[in-house]
Amino acid sequence: MELFKSVKVTDRITRIEMPYVCAYLIEGDDKAILLDTGFGYGDLKAFVDTLTTLPYEVILTHGHPDHAGGSVQFETVYIHPREFVAAERDCSIENRRKIRQHVVKKLGILDEDMSMWLPQRTEAFLPITEKDVFDLGGVTLKPVLVPGHAQGIICIVIPEEKIAIFGDACSDPTLLNLDASTTIREHLQGLLHLREFEKMFDRVLINHSEYELPKDVLANNILLAHNILHGVDDKIRIRMSGNISYSARPNRTKNKYQMIPVGNILYRDDKL
Repeated sequence: MELFKSVKVTDRITRIEMPYVCAYLIEGDDKAILLDTGFGYGDLKAFVDTLTTLPYEVILTHGHPDHAGGSVQFETVYIHPREFVAAERDCSIENRRKIRQHVVKKLGILDEDMSMWLPQRTEAFLPITEKDVFDLGGVTLKPVLVPGHAQGIICIVIPEEKIAIFGDACSDPTLLNLDASTTIREHLQGLLHLREFEKMFDRVLINHSEYELPKDVLANNILLAHNILHGVDDKIRIRMSGNISYSARPNRTKNKYQMIPVGNILYRDDKL
């Protein structure tokens, strides 16, 4: 199984696929940004260095182990301040191993080599907020805060490419049933805020599974969040990681022959 695989999304954007998760390399005329770093399993930096000769920095969409786990390899790493604690708390080798083993086992992958694990980052992260716009030369990156899946998770809007990278912030499904997730109400406010930028993009990229979703996922998840708060969603009971959660609607990918719109939210009753 390949540790890393590159796929061109546009001339400026390359998706770096890893088992279960991906990162994105965005290149301007003068410099580049690596968006997320995976679990920290294998030499991601060496692979990125084969893809670009431009100087680059790293932006983390949030602090979960499958996104921030490889940040130790890079000197300049930005993350929203609301994710500082999570990135430090959750990215130990032990925790990253446990989560990666769980998710890749479902993919039929049994490839662990302990020597491939990178140590946890100890250097400080740099803060990123919505006031920061990254000009790469001909390409600009606009961070948008969309709390929900994580307290300080951000989307990246790239107007010149007419693309928004939603990552895990708005997906199918968006996981809001984690201990560190926000309430549905706060997430809805984040989605409504993201909608203010929708004229800047036509395509939506995510970090898992299909890697790209129709733009409708934003409008559909806004509607689902409203439905949850008003108690009119499908509220399908599920068990995930030993806890009881609810799905706002049936799983689209498991019901391929039904006309189910793109988008879904998994949530808990105690986080409305």
